[in-house]
Amino acid sequence: MQQSHFKVSGPAPSPTTVELATKMGYRVSDRLQVGIERYDEFGDVRHPDNPFRGAHTAYAVVDTTLGGWDLNLGVGRGSVAASDRWVLKAIVGVPF
Repeated sequence: MQQSHFKVSGPAPSPTTVELATKMGYRVSDRLQVGIERYDEFGDVRHPDNPFRGAHTAYAVVDTTLGGWDLNLGVGRGSVAASDRWVLKAIVGVPF
C-alpha cells in the first residue's frame, strides 16, 4: 500500500495533524481587546490518538494595533504533560 504525504515545512514529510484554536475576547476600546485563547492538539488525522496526549495550552491575551500593525501578545500555561508549562507568545500582523 502506498502512502501519500505532503510537506508544509521542516526537513521531512510529516502527517497532517488536527489542531483546534478557540478565542473569546472583550473589546475594551476601539484599539484594545483582552481575552482567552486555547490551542488543542489532537494528533495525526489518519491515526487519532487519545485527545489528552497532545498539547493543550490556554493563554491570557491582549490584542491591539500599533502604527497599523496588529499585535497579539499572551502568556499561556499547558494543562497536560505534552504541553509546555509556561509560554510567552507574540503574533504580529503586518499590513500590506
